[in-house]
Amino acid sequence: MGWPKIHRWQDLGFDFWLVLPLAGLLFVAGGEWVTGQALSRPRRLEQPLAIRSQQQATLALDILSIQAEIRRSRGYTKVEVTTTNPHLRKLEFEFPQMDPDQVSAQIAQELGLAPEQVQRLTRYSLD
Repeated sequence: MGWPKIHRWQDLGFDFWLVLPLAGLLFVAGGEWVTGQALSRPRRLEQPLAIRSQQQATLALDILSIQAEIRRSRGYTKVEVTTTNPHLRKLEFEFPQMDPDQVSAQIAQELGLAPEQVQRLTRYSLD
């Protein structure tokens, strides 16, 4: 004797349809358990991760002007740099220095410019 021929889904019987959702739930629960076990297992790295060098992004900017406002009452200098770059029109900095020479040196360091270029482009105002 072999398997009975089934012509329609309805011929499978009540027992089959009752067990099918239970089998699905067991499959889902078992899959979650196996996944949890696999992901929580510690793995030894063949080579430890290490940062070999630190790279810094630099922007080539054509600077139109530098406006430095020394705010003595607040104890810092606010600097606005205007560029020709359509994506980065303005840069703003705040420095704790209030001496124009120190501010120029800080601006030159931040922008990667020569101090002479910074002095030529910078206009100072006092608050």
